[in-house]
Amino acid sequence: MDQEPHRHKWFVVLLVFLTLSCAILIVGAAELISRVLEPKAEGEASVLHDPNLGWLPKPGKYKSTTPEFSVVTAINSLNMNDREVTQSDLQSETRILALGDSHTIASGVSTYESWPKRLEARLFPNREGGVIWNGAVAGYSVGQYLERFRGLKDRLRPTLVLVGFSMATDLYDLIPPERGGFVYGGDASRIYFDLGPNGELIEKTYSANSTGASHALPKRDISLRIREFLGRFSLYRRFRRSNLAMWIAVHRPGGISLWPGLDTGLKKELTEDDKYRWLLAERILAKLVSEAQEMGTKVVIVNIPYLAQVYDATWAASFGTRPDVYDRWIAGRRLAELCQRIGAIYIDTTDAFVSAARERHKWLHWPQDAHPTPEGQDLIAEVVADGLIKKGLTSRSHDLQQ
Repeated sequence: MDQEPHRHKWFVVLLVFLTLSCAILIVGAAELISRVLEPKAEGEASVLHDPNLGWLPKPGKYKSTTPEFSVVTAINSLNMNDREVTQSDLQSETRILALGDSHTIASGVSTYESWPKRLEARLFPNREGGVIWNGAVAGYSVGQYLERFRGLKDRLRPTLVLVGFSMATDLYDLIPPERGGFVYGGDASRIYFDLGPNGELIEKTYSANSTGASHALPKRDISLRIREFLGRFSLYRRFRRSNLAMWIAVHRPGGISLWPGLDTGLKKELTEDDKYRWLLAERILAKLVSEAQEMGTKVVIVNIPYLAQVYDATWAASFGTRPDVYDRWIAGRRLAELCQRIGAIYIDTTDAFVSAARERHKWLHWPQDAHPTPEGQDLIAEVVADGLIKKGLTSRSHDLQQ
């Protein structure tokens, strides 16, 4: 009689063990099958180390092929996704430099399909009266935008600077190493920025070869480590844009957001970490505006929204499930107020993206890659062109074409 409960307990343990073993085998088999079926991406632009910026794209022509697109990019001698700069360019009346990250350089499209080059085609056909250079670099943060401007301003002498502010990452990947960054570029040496005790901007240098404690790269941010871990699995890569994945990203297992950039941008009530990120972005952009103004150059901040802000279904499956916490439009309002405080001109493409997605019943981003398609890039160019003309920053060289 006494042995019956004991036997029952071991039966339950064995049943649980067999169930878990079967589940692991099934998931493992599914992962293996998914890896076999997963189309492989081919071709990536090479990068060069830069002591101030961390990295720069290596000059040359590259073809990149993924299951979603096949594109050709040409990196010039100034490490820009652009043609070579000519003496005629430098003598143009209007010289515009675009800065930004992968949304501006732009990943997922060929060189002349990026929004800076589409904008150039709209405003300056045959480069008559003006030129626009694409100085963006994939993986760059707001601090690197400032350093990139410093490295190009004397050579190009821009009359206008456009900053493509990506809501996907620009409130996240600016985190200094003392707070758990860097997000991109690993431990590559670079100049970066932090805030002092009174909120003032501090410029620092990280050296990967330094043994000093103040330069050591600390344990990486846990949300980044979770996303990096999940990214190793083909099943995650296959289903990461599903409604379930969107829901999990927002509901933060363990209290950690898997979509931290938008999380900071869309919260109604900011945490201390969120306030720090917004303030650091403001201080860096203010420094960029100040240094541009010293040479008589104006700065325009272009708000580039991310998936959940653009598509109704994505919003409903993610941040929209928590209306008490998140506001779909608050990031744009905050960025507009920031621009007003620092003396920058503001252009928001969010409304245009939302309206276009609804009217065209299609995505303007690659569903898996998540960067804008050629159609999405052209939409950014259209909105920026209209904004620049309305604000009197450039004249209409010809009727804008759809």
